[in-house]
Amino acid sequence: MRGLYIITGEQGSGKSEMNQAICTGLKSTGKNVSGIYARGIWENGERSGFVIESILTGESMVLCENKFHPGWKQFRKYWFNPDAFITGNLWLTKAIECNAEVIMVDEIGPLELKGEGWAENLPGIFAQSFKRIVIVSIRPSLTKEIISTFRLQPIRIIDASEDIQQVINEITKNKIG
Repeated sequence: MRGLYIITGEQGSGKSEMNQAICTGLKSTGKNVSGIYARGIWENGERSGFVIESILTGESMVLCENKFHPGWKQFRKYWFNPDAFITGNLWLTKAIECNAEVIMVDEIGPLELKGEGWAENLPGIFAQSFKRIVIVSIRPSLTKEIISTFRLQPIRIIDASEDIQQVINEITKNKIG
């Protein structure tokens, strides 16, 4: 099993939920999955931030919130926790090293295009797609730029609205190479 899958969809379209469902589905078929995914933090019915979670260990920490925190870096409407990027990148390094059959990264975006966020690990993760499955989330407006910037060759771009079970079945049956 190998290759790169890109899950795409607008903000709030269910990319993270699809990643989590794919992760659970692949684990239920006996696949070893590692990497990170993001979960929304909700307050009064509105998203107020994100938590990142290690798929390997289940550990989590706040990635960003829509309120000021001393020492956190503002990007657009969120304040980002610099410790979360350090920890998340350590989790991604472990994902590369642990020989998981599947590596997931939720989500790649403007920060990574600026060399920040998960950028330090992306070349190594993308190189893994030649021997493992790599699944990443990207917003539609950034998909072409990220594919071009990192010189990617995705097997398939999956819309977050697609049937999750069909996507899991497709990835599970991947016998490329």
